[in-house]
Amino acid sequence: MPLKANAQSLEAISGPTYGKSGDTLTFVVEARDSDGTPQPGVDVLFSYRSPDDNTSPNDVTAAADTFVADDVDITELGTYRTTTDVGGRAQTTLILRSDAASSYQILAWRVDDATLTVDFTVTVDVPPPPRSTTTTTMGPLLVPTTFERISGDDQEGLPGTVLAEPFVVEVRDQNGEPLEGVTVTFAAVIGGGAVSVAASLTDSDGRVESVLTLGTGPGANKIQVSVEGISQTVVFNAEGTHLPLTPTSLSIVSGINQTGLTGDTLMDPFVVEIRDQFADLIEGVTVTFTVLTGGGVLSAESAMTDANGRAESTLTLGTAPGEYTVEVAVEGVTETVTFTVLAELLEFDLSLLAGLNLIHIPLNVRVVNGMAQTVESVADLYDALGGAGTLNWLITHDPATQEWYGYFGDADRDAIADRVLTDQTGILASIKIPISVRLGGEPLGDSGMTTIALNPGLNLVGLPLKDSRLTHVSDLLGLEGSANNVYIIVVADNGIFKLVGRADDEGDIPITGGQAFILIAQYPATIPITGTGWQR
Repeated sequence: MPLKANAQSLEAISGPTYGKSGDTLTFVVEARDSDGTPQPGVDVLFSYRSPDDNTSPNDVTAAADTFVADDVDITELGTYRTTTDVGGRAQTTLILRSDAASSYQILAWRVDDATLTVDFTVTVDVPPPPRSTTTTTMGPLLVPTTFERISGDDQEGLPGTVLAEPFVVEVRDQNGEPLEGVTVTFAAVIGGGAVSVAASLTDSDGRVESVLTLGTGPGANKIQVSVEGISQTVVFNAEGTHLPLTPTSLSIVSGINQTGLTGDTLMDPFVVEIRDQFADLIEGVTVTFTVLTGGGVLSAESAMTDANGRAESTLTLGTAPGEYTVEVAVEGVTETVTFTVLAELLEFDLSLLAGLNLIHIPLNVRVVNGMAQTVESVADLYDALGGAGTLNWLITHDPATQEWYGYFGDADRDAIADRVLTDQTGILASIKIPISVRLGGEPLGDSGMTTIALNPGLNLVGLPLKDSRLTHVSDLLGLEGSANNVYIIVVADNGIFKLVGRADDEGDIPITGGQAFILIAQYPATIPITGTGWQR
């Protein structure tokens, strides 16, 4: 099917003006556009008539395909209807018969615009005019024979973007020269891209180009190029590279609504999941964990997502009870997520036998028997244990001065015996009747760490935290600051005082919270203690 053309003129290119009977004459016309460029694919009609014939081109056009001249026995027209070639040209022939008239007019016009006409006049049996000193020789008709890629192959770009360079091809004729006016077609056959020019004519250099917008997905894109009249095709390749993956969503996987004891490490980590712009799990993204309220220490304030797109951090609660919140954020993601935890006080049952007891208060006490009550001094402890109704006295020891201080009742309140209780303060208590009180509070130490300070001589101390290294009293002898320094430990076992100098001694009893010990040291030292708060 001929291509649509936009011819603006039809011009005579060649045709004789005379001939002898029996000659075959050739007439050539050329269709051009408004820029003067030859236009292929234009339908052209040819007819002939005597110069005095008044038949209009429109009348002849109406019967173009069936037109037969009245004088067909005198002359013969080779082609009545044809289409301009790639050079915009069309031609026909006329055979002059022996009894031809003296002259004939050859007409050519465009089928869909009869106003664009060309006519030739031929005189029969008239001697040719004198030869001109210059002659014009028409060469063979030029046709497209080969074409090839010039530039633009093997480009890369992000999906959906326009490539930086056009695909350029060059068409050549049978003489190997660039050929102008040839129709070239570009078609996206793989990758779903779109070309800027689907079909166009070659320029004066025989070239034509088209630019590709890559398909929306990563992978291969192929553009097939074909030329009218040439069986071969060429293919341009382009690659849609993978889009950089960016985090776009953040969600909680596990770890919400936990409850823990103050000072403890939560059982479950806070786990979040990150997805990219394609809703796929994304690895290698930095996730930030921040404690907003309540305090405490996170195992990781930032973590990278793993192959499953997940990151986690675990919270060790602070010493204060109440609500703790941890916010999780990812750079580039507007939304954050928040974990909420309820921290409860540790509870410890302090049970004492009638008689002498070596005791230690293993918490920062905030509640006694379910009622709000702090225990910060010896007087506070005297009241918490029932006062004069249950106690004879409470005695503390100052290792620096090696002095003992007895608290016997309200008369000693705010006096020197009313000493402030520290993490390691041990107390010698004389109990009238068995006592059991429930204490609620926070663990001693700071984030699971504290120390016991020793002075030369007697040291009445308690064990502030539940240290996994210490199961029996003799384990205290092997700790840093105690080894080769403390040579004897005094314990109270069911009201009986016993000595421990090595493992398996009679007094080498299991260690539980609320106990105090008398350590006899040779020189000053510090024993580091790590662990969790006492509770039972």
